[in-house]
Amino acid sequence: MNIGLKSSAYSSWSTLTSNIARTCSSNSDCGYYLAGVDYGFSCRVGTLHTHYANSEAYTNLGSYSSSTVMRVEVDGTTVTWKVDGVVRMTKSLSHSLPLNVFATAHNVDSCSPQVADAALTVV
Repeated sequence: MNIGLKSSAYSSWSTLTSNIARTCSSNSDCGYYLAGVDYGFSCRVGTLHTHYANSEAYTNLGSYSSSTVMRVEVDGTTVTWKVDGVVRMTKSLSHSLPLNVFATAHNVDSCSPQVADAALTVV
C-alpha cells in the first residue's frame, strides 16, 4: 500500500489517474509506484516506510499493525510524517500547492493493483 500527497502541478498527473482503471503488469507499468507519491507512506510486507524523493522505502519506520495511525501533514513549508502521533520525519516542502491525495493498493506477491483512488485535493 502506498498513500500520500502528490503535487497537482505534476506534468504526468493525468497519466497517473488514467492508469488507475487498468491492471498493471509490473511496478513500472503504470508509473505510479514511485512517482505517484511525493510525501507519504508505503506499507510493505509488515514494514512501514516513508515514501519520499521517488523512493517508496526512503526511511524504514519498523513494523505496523491495523491500528497504526499514519499522518502526513503540510504546515507552511514543512512536511511532517507522524506515526501514532509521534513525529518520525520532517522535510521542507519542495512541490507547489495544491497537493492531491494518491493511494495504491496492490498484491504484495504480484504487485498488481487491486484498488486505487485519486479524488481528494489538499490545499
